[in-house]
Amino acid sequence: MRIRDRNFLLILALVITTFCIVTAVLFSNFSDSFQDTRNLTFAVIRSSLLQKFENKSDSLAENFARDLSTYLAEGDKSSIRENLKAVRNDNETVYACLFDNQGNIISDGSGNISSRKNIKDIFSIGDITTRNLQWDEDRTLLYAVAPIRLGGVLSGGVCLIRSSQFVNTALESLNTVLVSTDRETFLSNLKFLFLVASVLFLLVLLSSYAVANRITKPMNILSGLIKKVGKGEFNIDIPFDQRDEIGDLARSLQNMAMTIKETTISRDDLQNILHSMHDGVIVVDAEGVIKDVNQALTSLLNCPAGKLVNMHIDSVLAMINGGGGNNWKDFLNNEPLRDREISFTSSSGKIVHFSLKVSPLREAENLSEGAVFLFHDITEHRYLEKQLRYNAMHDALTGLPNRTLMISKLEKALKRCLHDNNGSFDVLFLDLDRFKNINDNLGHGTGDEVLKVVAQRLVNLTRPFDLVSRFGGDEFVIILDNKGKPSAAEIVAKRILEGISRPVNIEGRQIYVSGSIGIVNSSNGGKSASQFLANADRAMYAAKARGRGNHAVYNASLMEGKNNMLIMETELRQAIEEKRIHVYFQPVISTTDNRFVGFEALARWQRKDGQVTMPGEFISLAEETGLILPLGKIVLEKALYQLAEWNKAFPNEDFFMSINMSAPLFTDHDIYSDIIQGIESSGVSPSNIVMEITESLIITNPSVAVEILSKLKEKGVRIAIDDFGTGYSSLSFLHYFPFDILKIDRSFVSNMSEHSKSLKIVKGISDLAHTLDMKIVAEGVETAEDLQTITSLGCNYYQGYYCTPPLSGEEMAALLRNRTRLTYLKRDR
Repeated sequence: MRIRDRNFLLILALVITTFCIVTAVLFSNFSDSFQDTRNLTFAVIRSSLLQKFENKSDSLAENFARDLSTYLAEGDKSSIRENLKAVRNDNETVYACLFDNQGNIISDGSGNISSRKNIKDIFSIGDITTRNLQWDEDRTLLYAVAPIRLGGVLSGGVCLIRSSQFVNTALESLNTVLVSTDRETFLSNLKFLFLVASVLFLLVLLSSYAVANRITKPMNILSGLIKKVGKGEFNIDIPFDQRDEIGDLARSLQNMAMTIKETTISRDDLQNILHSMHDGVIVVDAEGVIKDVNQALTSLLNCPAGKLVNMHIDSVLAMINGGGGNNWKDFLNNEPLRDREISFTSSSGKIVHFSLKVSPLREAENLSEGAVFLFHDITEHRYLEKQLRYNAMHDALTGLPNRTLMISKLEKALKRCLHDNNGSFDVLFLDLDRFKNINDNLGHGTGDEVLKVVAQRLVNLTRPFDLVSRFGGDEFVIILDNKGKPSAAEIVAKRILEGISRPVNIEGRQIYVSGSIGIVNSSNGGKSASQFLANADRAMYAAKARGRGNHAVYNASLMEGKNNMLIMETELRQAIEEKRIHVYFQPVISTTDNRFVGFEALARWQRKDGQVTMPGEFISLAEETGLILPLGKIVLEKALYQLAEWNKAFPNEDFFMSINMSAPLFTDHDIYSDIIQGIESSGVSPSNIVMEITESLIITNPSVAVEILSKLKEKGVRIAIDDFGTGYSSLSFLHYFPFDILKIDRSFVSNMSEHSKSLKIVKGISDLAHTLDMKIVAEGVETAEDLQTITSLGCNYYQGYYCTPPLSGEEMAALLRNRTRLTYLKRDR
């Protein structure tokens, strides 16, 4: 074989071999680099396009909200619908609507809104009060919300639902272009290679070298440029200007790099986004070293960023976890640890609650590049939860524990008492007497203020470990822990009754309050909280039966017969209906000539068993239950009837009749009419009627009392103040009210002989009454000495057993027929 041929074959083989090797290397590098570049490019372009899509959607929603706010303010519904239709015609906009400040859709431009629909329920949108964007789970739909404020007040907003389908379409188009370019390049290269092979056969080594050099150099340059783009270096220059496929590919690569540069978020932009977040963020590297934090995190931990950066994340976790905690990688390796709540006390002393979420940063599978720690401040949320729990267990008005908390504490005390001999306790059930009168006459606002004052007094009058609770209305329950010592419940009850009886000053007005307390001890109160409270309630009603301002200790007898207040109420109601309320009369006698001048009407309750119950045992019950109204009318009717009968039987006498008025009667707006109608129908003169009121009635309802009493006074009815000196009223009331008669309480009269102070009080009251031109009646005259003393002090009249006890109408009539004057009475008996 010739050298030429051998050389030709050798060169040909060398060229072909070199060509094959170079081609394989070039295509391998090109394919790998181009595939990596394309994947990166697609990811960057998609992120950029979605960001621009979000910005455009946010801007569109804001502008749209601004336009609609003008039409909304003008009430131009037609323009609103037209704008909604116009926006919905946008290819990228799937749906658009206008909603109110509750999220209810007002209009969507279609005119098909048949019922109220709420965007929060339909589209799962959480916040409608601020501008915000929200993707669906597949990131195919973007919800853009922009609020509308009219006059600074949130009036609603607009919601645009925009499809990101165009992004996917654009990427698919780009992919199609690149695939087409790849195919064209590949075919062009094949053609070029066949051309080069043919030339190689002719030009041998030189042509082979030239062709190889022409192909290899630009491809190496392109490969290097692609790697630069992959590393984020987008400013690239092409050192050659070829007008072939490689040149086109090079220019496409350059254009693509510029496009990526324009659409890629820079690190500065990422920093701005990071620091604009309300949640605290910590970014750590693969070793757990903190590389970045945002402003929200430094505020949350009250620690500067300079101190946190380059610190290990475990140190921060230990700081917020009280010196303990998990290794930071535990958050990445254990799914349950990725979201949990942590509380800690910052350096400023503030207790902070937050939820911690951790998201790993991975470059490839199982290859960690670090993690992002997200701290969401939930301090306000926890505070609201705590406040709600407190409100659920405490009374809103007084701040005291409510019934629910009290029953819980009572049940715990019962359980403790069963297992501990020293765990005895007492329950005090307090009910304010006639509190309804304060609400009815002074208003519920004043009543609430009184309850708050009483509640604070109860707290001050008990020990810190005792429980004072508001049971409801004007009722309070107090649990006294005896701490292994003998019960002091009665002592405490007396102290409480004395404490709450002090006047309450509300807006310059003095209001007097009294209460009744039922006491139950853990030894006999019952086996459950409900039994305890029921027995305490029974004891409280037993205390009320003794008169206001008393207490009673529960015992088994309270469950029996007449001592059971519920049974008493039922029997009293039946007695009123069955006319078993009788009126007895006690004469009022002149101290100058011992002549009968009048009578006081006194109620008596005849039980079914024939026993007669005195007023002190049932008047308080009648007042508490409202039965005092029909009871008072019965007494009024019978007293007027009896006076009319005596006037007919004894025409030469000028008797008057004193009738007691209870405080609840003044809540009955018809009481004045009832009194006047009763007087007119009976035929007696109004001047022969004396209406007696007590100081407590004056204090409870002064404005209503003075109005009614003044009207009665105008009709000729005389007014007497009963039990003077035993209440809390000011002497100014004697000027303020139209009193004709002053009655001195029996407690002063009966003690005159033994206590000089009582004598001085009676003298002072007598002098005061004479100064004010008032007649004086001394009650409770039991002895001749009492009569002599009150006569010497200037009392005009007297009542008492010294003359006669209260008698029925028939008995009093018999006495009047036998003795119209009392001169027969021996003063020394």
